Amino acid sequence: MGTGNIHYRNMLESDTALLHEFTKFDSLWKLIEMKHLTVNEYMNKYIQGEWRVWQQDDTDVAITYHLEFAPSNNKPWIGTVIINPNKRRQGLGISVIQHLKEELREKGHKAIFAGVSVEADWWIQFLSDCYFEQFKVEKDEQNQMFLIMVSPL
Repeated sequence: MGTGNIHYRNMLESDTALLHEFTKFDSLWKLIEMKHLTVNEYMNKYIQGEWRVWQQDDTDVAITYHLEFAPSNNKPWIGTVIINPNKRRQGLGISVIQHLKEELREKGHKAIFAGVSVEADWWIQFLSDCYFEQFKVEKDEQNQMFLIMVSPL
């Protein structure tokens, strides 16, 4: 299946049910990302950036969160990429990342960052497939190890 005709809309408060639906079987994501939070609490934790719902042929296929200027280094960061479970392994995640990278490049940015739990091997592989490389390893405020990855734009 191609990934053409993909576009986004701003995520609405009513889309929290969509986030819940896309992640209801992702126990690793819930453990690492949500911990004890509800979907609403998780989304409200990340309000400095932009939540988007990505659509393909008017079907919701992905949710992303990114920041154009992260407080840590004033650079773009990808915080969340969630693909509809029924649409995974079709290249949509890579296509969404490419769209974000092109948009940020057009705004004059030179690189984009992402932080991934060192426990999440397949997330690291996904970002590697999107041309991200290891930048460094650091601990978060809960002492959890994260691989910081970067990709040139």
